[in-house]
Amino acid sequence: MFTVCRVFHSILTQKLTTRYLTISNVLRTGFSVQYQFSCEVKLLHQSTGASFAEEVGLPISSSNIEFLDHEQDFLENLKSDSASETQVKEYATEELPLQSDTLAAYVNISKVLQTLVLFGVQLHRIEKDNPAAMSFLVKLDLMKDITPKLQYLTKVGVMPGEFSQIITKNPFLLDPSKTIEDIKEVTEYLESKNFTKDQILILMVRFPQMWNMSIAKLDGMLGFYQNLPTNYETKTIRFSGPELRNLILKCPAILALPTESAYLMIKSLEMSCGFSISQIRQIVAAKPSMLFRGRTYLGNIYQFCSIEMGLTHDEMSRCPFIFDTRLERLVTRHRYLKLRWKGFV
Repeated sequence: MFTVCRVFHSILTQKLTTRYLTISNVLRTGFSVQYQFSCEVKLLHQSTGASFAEEVGLPISSSNIEFLDHEQDFLENLKSDSASETQVKEYATEELPLQSDTLAAYVNISKVLQTLVLFGVQLHRIEKDNPAAMSFLVKLDLMKDITPKLQYLTKVGVMPGEFSQIITKNPFLLDPSKTIEDIKEVTEYLESKNFTKDQILILMVRFPQMWNMSIAKLDGMLGFYQNLPTNYETKTIRFSGPELRNLILKCPAILALPTESAYLMIKSLEMSCGFSISQIRQIVAAKPSMLFRGRTYLGNIYQFCSIEMGLTHDEMSRCPFIFDTRLERLVTRHRYLKLRWKGFV
């Protein structure tokens, strides 16, 4: 009897020790006590081939194995927890960057930019010359914002191969805030000033920035160049309607030139260089792009032509291209021809 009690006490002590260790592990790992204990019992049963009740000599009944049902409760709790979890939102793998200094980061994602590239639009020039346009280009809708405007350009005579040149120079034509009616307004104004459709098409391709200007500013600039002011308050350089249109077609960018800069160039030709009003008129009508040259550059060109080349005012006015030529090129060619002429003589 004493021997049986010692065996029973030994087995019971071993089971209590195992359960104590299991509870300690649970406190460290955070697992359910019931689930951990049921796992320990199952492992023991698989290793020994007998349950705790069999080892102690008790008959097997549902009351003896009731603790195994806790595993089923744990699994049911897991199912209920997973059903109550909030669904995780799935994001697309390709998303627009939140911020970027270049349009290259958007090209692989934006269908609009891909279409513009196919047309031949130079996005790197837009980034350099018109960085403000980047903010709306990536947000455009192809069918809503771009297609109607390209259809209108085709209607006025722009060839598909010229789309890229126009959009590269003036991407603000695609700005959603600029409607087709705004573009039509500028076109109709030019028609009212007797510009032909072919001339308007030339202006559209060469200087599309004109369509960003308001009608009031455009009208003011045309009026300024039709009556160019001089140093004398009572005298102006007047151009007729056909002469003014020819002037604008030669260099439409002068419409964006500040009037003060143009006036100072006219004043320098008159006061510093000594040209007459008629000679200035001849120079500007033949080479209006010379108005973009600075006054310092103009003075250097005039000194070289008058002193070293020995040209008179009348000769320079008949060859106005010299005022729109790089000084280094002019000096090099003149001295080369001068040396060649001495060789012939």
